[in-house]
Amino acid sequence: MVQGINFFPAKTYINIACNSFIIHFKTKKIMREFLFTGGINGMSLILVLGLAVLIISITEIIRRVSGLSYSIRDRKLMLSIPLLGGIALLFGMFYQVLGLYQAYQAIKAAADISPMIVMGGVFVSFYSTLFGLGVCLFSLILWYAIKVFWMEKAD
Repeated sequence: MVQGINFFPAKTYINIACNSFIIHFKTKKIMREFLFTGGINGMSLILVLGLAVLIISITEIIRRVSGLSYSIRDRKLMLSIPLLGGIALLFGMFYQVLGLYQAYQAIKAAADISPMIVMGGVFVSFYSTLFGLGVCLFSLILWYAIKVFWMEKAD
């Protein structure tokens, strides 16, 4: 066998497949931890709003690409995309304030508390705001793309 030449590249493909599975598994674990740590009630509400934005956007894209008739109802659906994104952002901010309030109540109840624990709680309180901001940005980008790229299909 000649040194430096790999006559069996399948081992390389197996390594790539294993590494991508490990990355997928770690990403899935991180996302699950992110959702549960940020507060499952608030994060799931923001996730539902994001899924609603995605469904409405796909519906609008299909309607515009296929050339179906465009009505007032469709214009209202189109306007609901950034509205739902804004509501997701507001819910994210609300749940952050709620989390900070609960953390401050716990700090008040405990006489002596470490600053690291306080900063960890403040850090976790930003999860819902970041998630809401991500949904809001996603909805605005989708709304703008649909409005600009497929506007001539509607008229």
